[in-house]
Amino acid sequence: MVLANETLPSTLQHMAGDVDSLPNVWFLHEGASFQPACDRNTSVMLFSGPTGPRYAETWDVHASGATVVQFDIKMGCGGGGGSSMSNTPSVVELQYSIDNGKTWQLVQEMCAPPDVECDTYHLPSTYSASIHPSWTRVTATLPKLTAYDMTQFVIAEQ
Repeated sequence: MVLANETLPSTLQHMAGDVDSLPNVWFLHEGASFQPACDRNTSVMLFSGPTGPRYAETWDVHASGATVVQFDIKMGCGGGGGSSMSNTPSVVELQYSIDNGKTWQLVQEMCAPPDVECDTYHLPSTYSASIHPSWTRVTATLPKLTAYDMTQFVIAEQ
């Protein structure tokens, strides 16, 4: 996952890295493993294994009004690097918290016409295998409420 302030490239925060550091950027990661998988030779975060909670939560991040979250996602690939659709989750959500993880909100709620209360029209920050069966780059603009120095993010299987 990459967090970036579009006005200050020096504030780029890469929430992934080499194979050894990938698990360390996540505060908690239940039901997630870090290994080459899903047709990638580099380490990816893989939700697999027994049914139960599956999520990865970041450490506190300093977010501003110009911060975006960007990551690649592929759903339903299985753990062996192939394209098995078994154990495909119904949906994965990108959420944020500004109260130390007590409450979580979608990074982007659905906003489509005729809603005129939105700054921009966009889909919610929910991802499914029917929309993301192959590697897809996702970029989400953060809501103004996340402009805080203790914002946390979670990727959670629902």
